Amino acid sequence: MVAHYVRQLCATKPNLRALALCLAILTVMVFGNITPSHAASNYSVNVFANSGFENPPGFTNGTIPGWGREFFDANVGSATGVDCGQAVFGDCSARLDIAQSDIRLSNQSETITFGHTSLFQVLPPNTYFDNLTDRPDGLDLWLYIQPKFTDYPLVQLRFKAGSTIEMDYVLINVPLLGTGESNSTNQGEAGKAIKSFVLPAPPLSHWGHIERNVKRDWESPMRLANGTIIPGFQLNDTLFRVEIEAYYYKDTSSGKVYGETVWADSVNLYVNSNTPPPPPAPSNYYANFNLIDSTGTSVNSLVKWKLFNSTGSEVAGYTKNDPSLMFEPYYLDVYYPTLTGQNPEPYRIFHERIRLNMTLTIPLQMYPQTLVTGGYVAFNNTAASLNLFAQDNLVLNFTATRGSTGPYLIVADAPSRPLFVTLNNTALAPTQWTYDQTNSLVRMQTSDLGLITIVFKASLNWARFDFTDLNGNLVNSKVAWQLYNASGSVPYNQGDVNLRGGQAYKLNVYYPTSSFQIYLVKTRRVPLNVTTNIQLAMIPESSTSGGYIVFNNTIVSINIAIQDTSHANFTATPNNNSPYSIIMNVPRKVLSVQRTGVTLTEGLDWTFDAANSAIRITTNQLGTFFIDFRPTYIYPVVTFHDFQGKAVDPILTTKIFDSKGNIVNNTGAPLPQDNYTLEAYFAGYLMYKQSLTTSSNQNVQLSMMPIGTTQGRYIAINSIITSITILENNAAQLQFSAVGESPTLIIVSVPSKPLTIALDGKTINNWTYNSTTSTIAIQTSELGTFTLTFSDSRTPPIPVVYVGAAIGAIALVTAGLILWERTRSKTPTLPRVEEKPVTKEQPKSKTRTPRKGQRG
Repeated sequence: MVAHYVRQLCATKPNLRALALCLAILTVMVFGNITPSHAASNYSVNVFANSGFENPPGFTNGTIPGWGREFFDANVGSATGVDCGQAVFGDCSARLDIAQSDIRLSNQSETITFGHTSLFQVLPPNTYFDNLTDRPDGLDLWLYIQPKFTDYPLVQLRFKAGSTIEMDYVLINVPLLGTGESNSTNQGEAGKAIKSFVLPAPPLSHWGHIERNVKRDWESPMRLANGTIIPGFQLNDTLFRVEIEAYYYKDTSSGKVYGETVWADSVNLYVNSNTPPPPPAPSNYYANFNLIDSTGTSVNSLVKWKLFNSTGSEVAGYTKNDPSLMFEPYYLDVYYPTLTGQNPEPYRIFHERIRLNMTLTIPLQMYPQTLVTGGYVAFNNTAASLNLFAQDNLVLNFTATRGSTGPYLIVADAPSRPLFVTLNNTALAPTQWTYDQTNSLVRMQTSDLGLITIVFKASLNWARFDFTDLNGNLVNSKVAWQLYNASGSVPYNQGDVNLRGGQAYKLNVYYPTSSFQIYLVKTRRVPLNVTTNIQLAMIPESSTSGGYIVFNNTIVSINIAIQDTSHANFTATPNNNSPYSIIMNVPRKVLSVQRTGVTLTEGLDWTFDAANSAIRITTNQLGTFFIDFRPTYIYPVVTFHDFQGKAVDPILTTKIFDSKGNIVNNTGAPLPQDNYTLEAYFAGYLMYKQSLTTSSNQNVQLSMMPIGTTQGRYIAINSIITSITILENNAAQLQFSAVGESPTLIIVSVPSKPLTIALDGKTINNWTYNSTTSTIAIQTSELGTFTLTFSDSRTPPIPVVYVGAAIGAIALVTAGLILWERTRSKTPTLPRVEEKPVTKEQPKSKTRTPRKGQRG
């Protein structure tokens, strides 16, 4: 009952989603009713799920419902997924795309010469080979093989049994790989048997249909490599899975790579079943479209169209909006004019896949022209733009720019047979264009687009002109030019006789050979039917081979003082007050420009054009110009370390000077070629001075020895020193010896100003102390042992408390002496008292007279 209901539902007119759901339900029902081996059956049904790959839409390198993907033997970059831009039926197909890399995907430290990517489906359980329907199209599928790189190598369809016995259908590039015979009783997986069928050479780059009776092929006898014929495989084996494989191959002798993109669609494998198959998809799809030209005007009545299905067969007699189409891809061909039926079609201007069940507006590459009433210029590929310059009984002249790859067919209505046709001023060969007298059409085939001129009648007007520099040298090959009339630019080649009389022609001249407005150096009218000599304000200069200095206005004089590969210096005198553009060839990027001592601003006053190796200066006045285009170099990085190998760059100050003594801002960017000097300073004192060269990076050892463990404290000497030895380092004294070249300057980091400094025991005075940097600088003509004394080690320091007490005691003694002196003058002399010697145990006693206010 349920099966009947579902079949009835699917037989109605469903939408795409409902149709997919119906097919999925019926597929499950069919799988559940596969006839057991040797049992009677009434139907033959497709056992594969999602055989049309209609889900998901768009190409995805991801999972495909009902199918598995395998990349174990694949190379990096190969991909498998769904592609809804290519199909035989429906909208989508499966795509297996082989990449060019030879790196193994599963182990990217290895390379491969042969590999494949697989798309497979595991069959329902208990599907026996005996269940397969015995019919010629038991396997029915469509393949589209597109060779890549050098050519295609191999496509394989693999059938694996549950016992690991295997049967393969091989579409092989026989001239490349041979027939690929691999019948064997033990060379398959797990040492089991394997047989192969080499199929006929496949069609390439379009869909090909493959049909095989798998059941008969499985049980048929096979011939081994030695010629022995043995029985085929047993039908009581289970069919485990079926694979579609695309291959990669690299020829190690030539280095050539072979690969392919393989599309698969409508993949069917038929088995016996007691359940009927799903009903066929309804034929209720239609195509409808409106064809327009480049202006949006309908051209339905001016063209003929045909509809083709995915296999290239015409849907003969089809009319728009007729709902009789199957659900499959369709292609629309359009012809201009309404001429068709030849092989190949000479007037086909459109071929594209179209969508169904919608009304489309399709723009054709058709451009109206007035040479013939209602006439067109039509292209079979996209033209990005088209400009019509002239269209009358004399000439059809237009420029078209490429908008797509591939060759072009151009069809143009014409009033008469052309005398000749040119593309970019070069005449096309007779085989490249034809004239259809019956339909008054010119048909051209070309690999490129550009300036196209179709001449119907000769014109007797022409123009010629020669260009010279200020020295009278011919410079025709060094400039570009363009002719203009009142309508705009006129495509013209010197000597052509197709200019119209009664019109004024203007000539624009550009230097260098680039027709950009910024390089315009001359504008003037030119007469017809004469050769005009035109002098340009340009003078040769030798900074570059064949180079020039060019002005866009006349000048009185120019004097070039310097013209080498590093600089240019010239003085120009103006002929009027007009602004000037000066164009000069230079060998490399310009660093700076000066006009009469004033530095001009890049981007505002001058620009450098790397593509044309030229500088363009815009100025309201002339004068003396100095242009610097010296080569630039990345100069080496110089780093410094002390005697112990430790980096001292953080405590040094470095400066780079150019040849004029100016400090150079060293940002690491390339510097102009010059004689540079690098200087390094410690605590403001020069420790190193050397010329910079373009050699490799350097690590320079300076005569520096760290003092203790305090960071940044050093003994530094600015001459070549053999050794520095620190003999003593404490709060009272620093002593070190130095051996090397002298005279020299010695810089020492100190905690305070020394009391004395001695050299080999003798006090010296040729030193200074810098309290800001806490350093001393010793200028000496000799080296030896230096002793820096910060305090007298023989006299211990006196605490402040005792110093105060001593001062008080001295004051008391002084006062007592004064008082005694006054008393003595009034009191008779007393006999002298004998004092006892003072010892540590018995100190000398003092008579202390308390004073008023004195503490006891």
